[in-house]
Amino acid sequence: MAKSKFYNRRSDEEGFRTTRRLQITLGLIAGIATVLAAIVGAILSRNNDSNLDSSEQALSASSSASPSLSAPAMALINQAGIPCQPSKPPVPNIGEVAIRSPLSGDTLSRHGTVHGTATISGSDQLYFFVYAPGACAYYFQPGAPVNVESDGSWQVSLYLDGNNPGDKVDLYAAVLGPDAQAILGEILHYFDVKHESAYVLQVPTGTRAAHINVELS
Repeated sequence: MAKSKFYNRRSDEEGFRTTRRLQITLGLIAGIATVLAAIVGAILSRNNDSNLDSSEQALSASSSASPSLSAPAMALINQAGIPCQPSKPPVPNIGEVAIRSPLSGDTLSRHGTVHGTATISGSDQLYFFVYAPGACAYYFQPGAPVNVESDGSWQVSLYLDGNNPGDKVDLYAAVLGPDAQAILGEILHYFDVKHESAYVLQVPTGTRAAHINVELS
């Protein structure tokens, strides 16, 4: 009887130890799995962050890069290929477009308003430039086609904070066809991306323009 109890106790102890070893083994396996999962998660997170950083850098580089210009557009802003043009005698009225005020030779505020009339046909549009002889450049004022009202009138508000009182400038109201408009659209976008004032060193070939000379006050 005592011998039977001994065997039963021994059997219970062995079963307990077996169960305990199994619990420890399962605990180790779970711990290892947790560690591996953490390592894999960290690697994936680092890869995702790296990919995101690369994408953000590529997007930033893409957004900051200046767009390419076609040869005709580049030719209008290529300082090496275009000599500085002197002021020309005023021609305030060419029939299809006219500058009514100010008059040529007048004094005009750097934030003054220019008024005129135009008869635009087909797909032509009216653009306005301020030519600064000192800079040898035609600056867009504003950077878009000028709206011509149904009665043919138009007006442009000048923003010439970069000029000084006493500066002499030429005001150009120019009629442009579709081809010239496409070229100027490229140039406007190019300078918009660069956050610079848009200009050309000469107006496109075939431009018809009324122009006057004024002095800024």
